[in-house]
Amino acid sequence: MPNTEQIRFQTNVCYIESQGVLKTPESTLKLNLSEQYILSYLIDNYGKPITKDELLNVGWPDRIVTEASLFQVIRALRVKLNEEKKGDVIETLPRVGYQIREFTRETVDLSESQRLSPLKKIGKKTALLSTISLAVIMSGIAWMKYPYSGSPKNYLIKKDRVGSNDFTYITSNAEDLADLRGKVKDIINQQTDKYGEITTKNQRVYLYKTASFYSAAWCTVDSNKVCKKNSDFSYKIVPDEWSTFADIVLNNKKNLSRYTDYSYRKYARANLYCLHVIY
Repeated sequence: MPNTEQIRFQTNVCYIESQGVLKTPESTLKLNLSEQYILSYLIDNYGKPITKDELLNVGWPDRIVTEASLFQVIRALRVKLNEEKKGDVIETLPRVGYQIREFTRETVDLSESQRLSPLKKIGKKTALLSTISLAVIMSGIAWMKYPYSGSPKNYLIKKDRVGSNDFTYITSNAEDLADLRGKVKDIINQQTDKYGEITTKNQRVYLYKTASFYSAAWCTVDSNKVCKKNSDFSYKIVPDEWSTFADIVLNNKKNLSRYTDYSYRKYARANLYCLHVIY
C-alpha cells in the first residue's frame, strides 16, 4: 500500500488530508467538507493570518452563508482537534480571522488503517459529532462536487517586537502598512516621553486597516505567550476617531464603559467602540 502524509498537531491529533479524517490512537473521525476545506486551507497557509471572508469562500464555495456558519465549523474543529485551551491548534486573531498553530508533517502507512471502519473505537462524544458531520454532508450534497476555486485577497503582513509587545500589521498595500507602523511609533514615543518608559507591556497586538476604518485588537500574554483570560479587547476606529483611541492607549484608561454600551446596537452613533472577543 502506498504511504501518505498526515499532519500532527500539538494535541496529538493527526489529520490525513487525502481521506479527510482526524485520527488519534483511540479513534478515527471523518470531517465534513466545510471542515476539510477550512482546516486544509489554514494548514496550506501556515504562518499567515487568514481572514473570515477568505474562510467563508473556502468553506462554502458557490454558496452564501453568514459568519455564524464559520464560527460553528471553527468551534467543531476545536472539539475534534482536542483543544484543551482555545487556540491550542487554531489561533483566533481578534477582528481579523484565524491561523493554524505549529504542526509536523509525517508519512504513514495506511495499509492497516484502511481496513478499519472509521467508526471503530469512537466514544460517545465523538460518535455524536460523527452523526452531525454526516448530516451536514448529506445536506450539502448538491454542492459537494464543486471544489474551491476562488481567489482570496492578498494581504501585506508585518510583525514588530517593541519592548515586551508583539505587533502584527495587516494591510492590503504598502502605504497603509506604513501608516499603521507610524501610528504605533507615535503612541510608543508619546508613552516614553510622558512616563519615561513604554507603559504598554506584554501585549499581543493586531492592527488592520481598510479603506474605511482601522481595527485594533490585543490581549495580555502570560509567560507562555498565551492570552490571559478576559484580557482580549478590540476597537473599530473610523479615521477621524484615531486620536481618541490613541489617547485611551496613551493614558492606559481602564473605564471603557461609554464605548461598550454601543457595542451591540445595530445603528450605534458612536464611531469608536469596544468589544470583548468571543471567537
